[in-house]
Amino acid sequence: PNTTIWDGFSWSNGVPDKGVKAIISGNFTSSGDLYACSLSITGTSQVNLQSNHTFTIVRNINVDTTASFTIQNSANLVQINHVSNSGNITLMRESAPVLRLDYTAWSAPVSNQNLLAFSSNTLSNRFYEYISSGTTPSTAYISINPSLNNFQATKGYVIRSPNNWSSSISSPYLGTFVGIPNNGEYFSPINLGYNLLGNPYPATLQAS
Repeated sequence: PNTTIWDGFSWSNGVPDKGVKAIISGNFTSSGDLYACSLSITGTSQVNLQSNHTFTIVRNINVDTTASFTIQNSANLVQINHVSNSGNITLMRESAPVLRLDYTAWSAPVSNQNLLAFSSNTLSNRFYEYISSGTTPSTAYISINPSLNNFQATKGYVIRSPNNWSSSISSPYLGTFVGIPNNGEYFSPINLGYNLLGNPYPATLQAS
């Protein structure tokens, strides 16, 4: 496809669309939705996808190890084809307002995100996974070691609020996921009993 390059100030071949490969070689902050055939973020570029904006990429996404791609809360990164990506993104997701002893069910839109690193101030014995063999709500979950386990795609985890959170004034927890953005199809087994599934993508799911 044709190529257009962002140098930090302008596109070399016009704003990309779904038939044009986009290369970002300078700092870039979104001002609206963007479409491209593929996306490469090179050098030391810092790309910021702002809230309520969407990048729709037909093919793969590549982020250099020296570059950064940050996706703010309520922003979406959508991919059309089932292809592999390379390089890490940083994606923000905000919980509902919570108190110190409240729990939130989380799932990761990236690979290789460690559980404890995601919520480092949560007590290590307050990370849980559901088990379908449980017969009552109180036996439907078990503790999981957060330091030794990463998020698995489509799997939900129940995580208590950070232990330094207020017990009287609720506020959202801003979770930060760092890793390669998930893409492609996922087939999750559903067993009879209790299951906890989560969205594995860095975008809002749309059922049809």
